[in-house]
Amino acid sequence: MRRLLFALVLAVPGLASAIPLDFYVHPGTTGSAALPALDPWVPAGAGQYDLALWVDPTAAPGGGVYGIQDVLIEASGAFTFVNFTCDAGASCLKGVPTDATRFVLFTAGDDVNGTFAPFRIGVLTVQYDGGVSGEVAVIDGTTLAADFSSGSLDVPDVLATVVPEPSTALLLGLGFALTAARARRTSAPAER
Repeated sequence: MRRLLFALVLAVPGLASAIPLDFYVHPGTTGSAALPALDPWVPAGAGQYDLALWVDPTAAPGGGVYGIQDVLIEASGAFTFVNFTCDAGASCLKGVPTDATRFVLFTAGDDVNGTFAPFRIGVLTVQYDGGVSGEVAVIDGTTLAADFSSGSLDVPDVLATVVPEPSTALLLGLGFALTAARARRTSAPAER
């Protein structure tokens, strides 16, 4: 009997699975749940951008969540964080950024009554230096779904990314075409 109890105690933490939450952004400081999600958002050029950070909990088990905790957001490559401002209505609490590339959102959402519709967490301000690679992504976090299953967030969830310039694709295509032409010429029988 003790072995069975011990096995159950060990098995219960393993039952937790990734919970799907859709994080997305809208340019500017407002945005709306009715607007189409920009997932991921792509900057127009180098500069500082305000992005309204939203989350849609409707795909979580039970159709909502009772709070989102310990969300780690990371910037890499051409992106760095400037600031994050929590919305008062989102019951948001943020941590102090550890550096310009990551910060922790300690909690967001209604832990008591639950959140069952998309809501804005706050405004994320990022700096984009114009580089050709990088992203801003949610890389960790936990939540309690409306069906009372708890678990980690289904991550990574990319919020912003850099799309290469069209010239990069053009040069890549030209390289493939020249390689194919060269291969064709070398495989053709020589005339005598």
